[in-house]
Amino acid sequence: MSFDEYFDLNDRMDRLDQLVAFAVGLAPRATHLRYLDLSQVNIATGAGSSAGLACQLASGAAAAAKILLGRKPLRPVPSTPSTTPTATFSAAVAYCWPTATRSSASNATSSSAA
Repeated sequence: MSFDEYFDLNDRMDRLDQLVAFAVGLAPRATHLRYLDLSQVNIATGAGSSAGLACQLASGAAAAAKILLGRKPLRPVPSTPSTTPTATFSAAVAYCWPTATRSSASNATSSSAA
């Protein structure tokens, strides 16, 4: 399935319709909307809040706390080789969340790769 087929995009759509189709394709249930400040989104200029940056900052803060508290050593992500899109996604999600979730995501990665 191509990118355009998955997101139901075509050249006859205007920019707003393409953005809506892309957003719905990325997160059909839109469970993340309650965490976003939509007053900062401006579709005309392409400006908006960055959840990815927030995730990077949170993981950096968690890593710093782990180092300062002398907890288990940090592992690079992904810590196991992955070949499927789901395994790669699980590793990316594990990067954003604390260690307890990371171990369960790693288990899901190894079981989905098998």
